[in-house]
Amino acid sequence: MVRVSVILVEPKFTGNIGAVARVMKNFGFTDLILIDPTELDDEALCRAKHAGDILKDAQRIDSLKEITGRFDMMVGTTGIDTEKEKEVLRQTEEPFEFAQSISDYRGHVGLVFGREDYGLYNHELALCDRVVTIPTAPEYPILNLSHAVCVLVYTIYIEELGKDTSDDEGDYMGDNEKERMIEIFSDIIDKIDYPDYKKEKAVVTLRRIFGKGNATLWDYHRIMGVLSRIDKKL
Repeated sequence: MVRVSVILVEPKFTGNIGAVARVMKNFGFTDLILIDPTELDDEALCRAKHAGDILKDAQRIDSLKEITGRFDMMVGTTGIDTEKEKEVLRQTEEPFEFAQSISDYRGHVGLVFGREDYGLYNHELALCDRVVTIPTAPEYPILNLSHAVCVLVYTIYIEELGKDTSDDEGDYMGDNEKERMIEIFSDIIDKIDYPDYKKEKAVVTLRRIFGKGNATLWDYHRIMGVLSRIDKKL
């Protein structure tokens, strides 16, 4: 199964954290990371049922930015309707579309879920390579935190069940390569005096492009060769 960690940013209710642990175990996921969470209590353990070990082993981190370097792909989640709300930083994907796209992915994926009352802030979504939203009835579009986690891990699990495991594994571009490419791309943008107000969107677009596919190390070296020559010429 693709390696996935579930990341909860500032969860406010212990019962939700316990319910998340339970649905993770239902579908074979075990790595839970809590960003500045509320203190866990008996309610969390009660809602987790037989997934208490996931709560016990959950990592507690102060901020999302601290752990971005651990993952080859960071995936944010939002309940915002991107057709109406233009502040979302990139195009969203639906769960099954997303699950299919990572079915052969060899890297480590971080699924990031926001606060129960507000979700993820824009600066947190900007740290992510991709954004997933779950289609819902427009009358009440926002899901409970544990329900949102359940939909995402379920779709990944179902996609894994139907996957052909006969394919050979390849060497894929990881987070270090992606960050190096973004670094040299940003350097080129600076040298050509690209407008500052457009620079962030250009960098976000590059992150999205490489976040959406299984770019190989061969792809990385070929593109980096071109970018490096451009950078030296400027």
